Amino acid sequence: MTPSLSSLIEVSRAGVEFTSEISFAFGAIRVTVRSNSSELTRRLADYFRGQVVATPHQSVKIDAIQAAPTDFGLDYWHWPREGGKVGQKEAICDVPGGRVVHKVKTGMTFLLGDEVRVAVGDCERNDNQIINFVIAQQLSHLLNDGGALCHAAGVCEKGRGLMIAATSGAGKSTFAMHLMKQGATFVSNDRMIVEAAKPIPIMHGVPKQPRVNPGTLLNNSSLRGILSDERVEALRSLPHDELWKLEEKYDVDIERVYGPGRWALSHTLDTFLILNWNHQATTGATFRSIDLRERPELLELVMKSPGPFHRDHHGSFPTGREQHDATAYLAHLAQIPCFEAAGGVDFEAGVEWWRRLSELRS
Repeated sequence: MTPSLSSLIEVSRAGVEFTSEISFAFGAIRVTVRSNSSELTRRLADYFRGQVVATPHQSVKIDAIQAAPTDFGLDYWHWPREGGKVGQKEAICDVPGGRVVHKVKTGMTFLLGDEVRVAVGDCERNDNQIINFVIAQQLSHLLNDGGALCHAAGVCEKGRGLMIAATSGAGKSTFAMHLMKQGATFVSNDRMIVEAAKPIPIMHGVPKQPRVNPGTLLNNSSLRGILSDERVEALRSLPHDELWKLEEKYDVDIERVYGPGRWALSHTLDTFLILNWNHQATTGATFRSIDLRERPELLELVMKSPGPFHRDHHGSFPTGREQHDATAYLAHLAQIPCFEAAGGVDFEAGVEWWRRLSELRS
């Protein structure tokens, strides 16, 4: 017999003494995390330092329990991965009262119910997964408000907002960092919510620090200091293609690199750019206006699954096999001028394109 979520939560909390608590504000939603690890809440306070608030009366509550990993011996099924990625990442079991998500590689387990969310495992070692769990609560709130989730980064500058969509590795974060070097403000790195508000749509970001490859750091003077001198020399010796394919992620702390006031979680959205360029192209980068209704293959690069942690208004969880609603995305993006970047990858050309476009609209 499958145990209920409440019984699993009771087992997880048994003998646990919660010693610290912290709350965050993400727009209209409040999230409170309590834990038996003060080290974990200290790290969360530093990571989300711009969103820390006094403990509110109404908030989503998360218990982050530092403990030995456990999968509760449930009969899991594996969440399908997007974009052709291989390997098992999340294992799912829907139980009476909610859902259990087990992270295969780290052993972290997440219990999702109506009122309480619980994370169990080595939270300190896997604090990035606790950060993502906190952000998942914000995403669910925005999605349940009617937003559309996009695989995109975003920046804003001089009152204008730009969203940059692409497949993984195409340069969303790198392009955003190049624009920030010229004075833009960061909105989000990999996930954006578009809200089709009138008269101008709104883009909402998540407070997730960009995770970038070493090629991005090496080719941006504002970021090069994140690497040691020895690592810079080693990376300079790599062939260009090998450097950009290197899967070695670094966090970019926006405020510490660029200074305070360079992060806005929401902004009006004026322009939508899809990066459809590639490093193997022999032609230069081109930027042209497009109609997404006529380019369904590009819309596929934009649409993103909400993931296993999302719960809709009706209390239902996704299966990961749902088809994206292209009509809904087109409705959200209908008011926004859309452009395609094609040809070879050229971030400096992209910066110049954005500058000229902004000047034309001034």
